[in-house]
Amino acid sequence: MTSYVQAATLWWDGRLRTGVALRLDPATGTATPVTEVPAAESIRTLPGTLLPGLVDAHVHAGLVDLATVRAGGIAGVWDLGGVPSFLAGLTQPGLPAFAMPDRF
Repeated sequence: MTSYVQAATLWWDGRLRTGVALRLDPATGTATPVTEVPAAESIRTLPGTLLPGLVDAHVHAGLVDLATVRAGGIAGVWDLGGVPSFLAGLTQPGLPAFAMPDRF
């Protein structure tokens, strides 16, 4: 089920926006800005400014409990040295999204 949320302002893609809702897709864990919400859908309105999820840019996913990281409000992590085959098994609901930046 898709749901919608709207705040007084929305910071998304490097821009401050007004009059825009976010379409939340729990199946994929994604949020997408939309300007028109279908009439049959309800919108949850929040006060203040809605920000995108925070990303921790220095994580060793094999050494931490990613569920605890996610519960602390971190939506995504960059792993800095994990074994790719191990990290591939960590993509599951309830865990932060993660990426492995290109090695230097």
